[in-house]
Amino acid sequence: MSELLNHQLEQYILERKHQGLYRSRCLPSSTQTLLDFSSNDYLSLTNDIEIKLAYQTGFADYPVGAGGSMVLCGYHPTHRQLEQDFAKALLVDDCLLFSSGYVANLAVVGLLSQFGARLLIDKAVHA
Repeated sequence: MSELLNHQLEQYILERKHQGLYRSRCLPSSTQTLLDFSSNDYLSLTNDIEIKLAYQTGFADYPVGAGGSMVLCGYHPTHRQLEQDFAKALLVDDCLLFSSGYVANLAVVGLLSQFGARLLIDKAVHA
């Protein structure tokens, strides 16, 4: 790494620390009991035994990973069935499966912008 780039990175880190924006990671000790209020596990399903068993069954019975995006080669009959099950549960005509909420938001905003729609989005809508 060049000396100039190294110096710029060091200055950037010092500035972040000065602003209180420097992040560091730490590992909890194995004896600590922690409550995690920062995860997306809203329903506390990450350690649910039925969910774990369902994952194991899925890995045994179905292909693992798409090998590419759903658009190109990753859309399977199980995905379509899941979309239909969601639609039925939500009492709507149909559903579309996305890999994340972020991707779903990109799709919706991209579609609405095609029609010149004006979007008002709260600056705190998402990090």
